[in-house]
Amino acid sequence: PLPEEPPELSAGLEPSVEEVPARTEAPTAQREALAAGSGTFWPDLVVLTRGKFPAVYPFLSNPAAVQGRLEGSVLTLWVDNEFTKRMVGSRQVLEELARLASEQTGVPVRGTVKVGKPPEPAGEAPVGEHDRLDDLLAMGRQFDNIIIEE
Repeated sequence: PLPEEPPELSAGLEPSVEEVPARTEAPTAQREALAAGSGTFWPDLVVLTRGKFPAVYPFLSNPAAVQGRLEGSVLTLWVDNEFTKRMVGSRQVLEELARLASEQTGVPVRGTVKVGKPPEPAGEAPVGEHDRLDDLLAMGRQFDNIIIEE
């Protein structure tokens, strides 16, 4: 007898998943240290996905389409519309992003996708005072042949 297929494969379609469960619990001190970090977490994470999801990478690397925020043990991808949500919200993409985020932080992470603008974290500048140079630096990190000195 053949083993049973997983439910999502038996339907013949790959489901779009909005949330992937966390793997295990971890110390909150590591989470708090990351939250107070340099702000390059998301761009650095996106660079690690290069080549793994060729159709999705252009969305992930575009700050106008997708912004990733790690709050506690949840990596939330804030997307600009439902189409982008369907592109980046597949189980494989969320699982890989959660795995890479867990490796970077040492904290178990789960992924979720939401349509809209991310809320401004406490203590940061309002939207009108956003420095576009940060966006340019984040986009430049995706290329292997550009050296960025800050």
